[in-house]
Amino acid sequence: MADGSQYSGEIMEYQARDSISGAIDRWRQELALQAGLTAEIRRELEAHLCDCMAAFRKRGLSDEESFRLARQRVGRPQQLDKEFKKAMKPAASLWNRPLIITAWAMYIVSFFLPAYGVMYGWKCAIIQNYFWAKAAQGDWISIHYELLMLANLLMLASPLLLGQFSQSLRHLQWLHHMTLAAVILVWSFVLQLLPHQDGAALRAGCFVWSLSFTLLYIAVLVQLIEARRQPAARHA
Repeated sequence: MADGSQYSGEIMEYQARDSISGAIDRWRQELALQAGLTAEIRRELEAHLCDCMAAFRKRGLSDEESFRLARQRVGRPQQLDKEFKKAMKPAASLWNRPLIITAWAMYIVSFFLPAYGVMYGWKCAIIQNYFWAKAAQGDWISIHYELLMLANLLMLASPLLLGQFSQSLRHLQWLHHMTLAAVILVWSFVLQLLPHQDGAALRAGCFVWSLSFTLLYIAVLVQLIEARRQPAARHA
């Protein structure tokens, strides 16, 4: 009889675990149906659900009770979908942020200011061919100058990238790395010229142009920090 009772108890325990596993699968499938929840957000929510269940189990609650209370704490999938959509709306409207607008405005203005000697910024931007020969010979300053095209392309593409990447934390991290690389590339070029004889020929346009990349980087960094805080705020 004792063996039979133990066997029956094991069956009931297995059925309970199977029932909870099925309930979690159904909850996970319901999350997947919500268009506003990315795969990364769904993984974070599921991890939060599991952590809550583990905490309730430590208090002596059953698996069923732990799952029910954890699901209530995390929130209904439809409700989470609405909340995350609302939270991402400010991220999608990055164009309205003064810092970003200032960065773009400074970048444009820099092309109409003296940047090097008597040359305006736009003239400095169209003399790439002059540096190709020296760059091919291994002149580091010329190579560095040619690489600045990548930074300029990033700035020109930033309105599109901000509109697209602001919806994903992972994409924002990529954009953060790219803007940081652009800042390092731009300022290392300027700092390399300053002690050089060409440093005396640098004008305001060059520094306004360089500062525009710094402001863009700060704007992306702020947005990344806000995006990281949003899931944390909901899981608190």
